[in-house]
Amino acid sequence: NPCSFNSTNVLENRFTLNYDGTSTDFVSNTGVVDIYLPDDATAIGTALSGSITTVYNPTPTTLETPYVIYDTPENGYTSDILNFSVENKKDPFVFVNGNLEPPIDTPYVFSDSTGMTLTPSTVFPPYYSGTGVIFTDNSNGTLYGHKYLDRPNVNQHALLYVDNPVQEPAYLEQSISGDYLFTNYYSLAFYIAKHLADSIPYGNSELPYSGTSTSSTVEYKVQIMNSNGVIFQTNPLIADDLAWNQIQIKFYLAHSSKDVKLRIQRNYYELNHLLLSDISMVSIGAEFTPTESLQYSPSTWKTIDNATLSTDLSWNDFYNGESVLQLSTNMTVGFWLYIHPITNHYN
Repeated sequence: NPCSFNSTNVLENRFTLNYDGTSTDFVSNTGVVDIYLPDDATAIGTALSGSITTVYNPTPTTLETPYVIYDTPENGYTSDILNFSVENKKDPFVFVNGNLEPPIDTPYVFSDSTGMTLTPSTVFPPYYSGTGVIFTDNSNGTLYGHKYLDRPNVNQHALLYVDNPVQEPAYLEQSISGDYLFTNYYSLAFYIAKHLADSIPYGNSELPYSGTSTSSTVEYKVQIMNSNGVIFQTNPLIADDLAWNQIQIKFYLAHSSKDVKLRIQRNYYELNHLLLSDISMVSIGAEFTPTESLQYSPSTWKTIDNATLSTDLSWNDFYNGESVLQLSTNMTVGFWLYIHPITNHYN
């Protein structure tokens, strides 16, 4: 919403919506004001009007007297009346170049011996930035960097490697298309794979770090961030499969934000690499039904077969035959509770 002001001097942003003789105020002190239209005002072409009021923190002017004069109006500044109308919904895609295509005039240069770009000369695809990232050829060959993903128009993958541990863990990020991420239901999807098998010598002459033997897992997470910090993030996710698996994450963003970035990052420095490919993010525009991930005795009191239930649940326990892990941030937890009567053997 263009009525936001990202300034530490702003105390309050208020948008007054005028429709059918009624005025409604929508207030925010975080920058972006979310406006909800009346049910009978959502048709395409409906004419609306409103005004923006911005109230600033008082700025004192100290004089050579015991008096202090504030040079900002107590009730803020109000704009002229703004006239606008309801338009068609914008393109639901909020993430671009999910196939990691390079700039038109600067193609990737893959090594003939590894199938990877060189770290000193790595070119980032348009709209992306990051650290500890190189790119690999999507080939079914047998070179060090090859791991083929049978998806249309996917010609390369991002490889998040282990950089010098004094640096931050590797990440790849992109600014959300259009700068704003509005209140809505969203679906994020991408393919992920662990690069190297477990317990083999770790290191490659073209990568900046060498170690002992490869780790069995790589931990990572997804974050949506703006200039004020993280506005959404997943729990830590574990990549422990050499095969490609698609991750689908559905979530609800309760408040609109400006200058938003999507980041996928490693959490630690495990001696292995994380392969990332075919990223997409769209607004759903409708409430989704959470996917049931794990159930034990959902409808009856029942003793489980195992003597104990392990609490060390890997995310890969949720993979099904389609190699798709679907996460949804709407979550419910239910359980059976039995209170054993206290018996006093002495009475």
